[in-house]
Amino acid sequence: MATAQKKEKNGKPRSPRLKLFLLLAGIALVVAALVFGFLQIRALLFTENPHLALRNVEIRAYSGGYWEKRHDLLIRELKLERGKNIFCFPVREIREKLLRKANLSDAEAEIIFPDTLRLTLSERIPCAHLESGNSIWVADDTGMILQRAETAAEKLSLPVIVESRKIRYAPYYRQREPRKLLLPALRLCSIVQEHFPHLKVKEIRLTGKGSLEAQLSYFNQPVCYVTFRDEGSRQQYIFWVERFLDAINDARRHGDQRNHFDLRFDARINVY
Repeated sequence: MATAQKKEKNGKPRSPRLKLFLLLAGIALVVAALVFGFLQIRALLFTENPHLALRNVEIRAYSGGYWEKRHDLLIRELKLERGKNIFCFPVREIREKLLRKANLSDAEAEIIFPDTLRLTLSERIPCAHLESGNSIWVADDTGMILQRAETAAEKLSLPVIVESRKIRYAPYYRQREPRKLLLPALRLCSIVQEHFPHLKVKEIRLTGKGSLEAQLSYFNQPVCYVTFRDEGSRQQYIFWVERFLDAINDARRHGDQRNHFDLRFDARINVY
């Protein structure tokens, strides 16, 4: 009797579905409150924290390179506004923007708390002029085509690489595509620069017939004309240059002033 009277007083008992709905609603409110609180705390500690405003942009670039004295230009191009919260500058996006520049081979961006953004730039170093010493095009040692004005080429004494036919380099520059046919000549240029300080490459012609015709200057002697094969590893090119130096030193000791050296044959060096 008491149970029946209680049911009549309180009405019908709650259904299981209603209980479940109320439980889920309560959980949702708790989760929403936690998320809201987290976002507020995050804003206070990070995105709206006045102590985390960008004050310094540190740029580490190649000494003597194009970007060494153009820090302000790079900061403007990347829109790095000092005073804004440092978390307004996603480092991944900044790195992607930097890598779109043809004269950079790699780049890193990192936040140094509390107020510094550090950019580390790996700049492409021009290895040779293309076509002539006055050309607008240069190439680095990987065959990437660069505009002369966007590199440190003006500060460097570079050799000239001339191909057997006229080439349009602009498409390679726009597509960021290396000109692989240049690699043997560029390899020779870099080897001479790194390993043979008394030797200087003036010009290299790609014959298109399996050989390179190089104009090399040794100390203060007249220019020598040296023919190499256009296929070879780095070690092979070092060996061939060493053979040339042995040959020219031997010739000069014997009063031989001939200045054409053909190194295409393993068994001998033709001098004429």
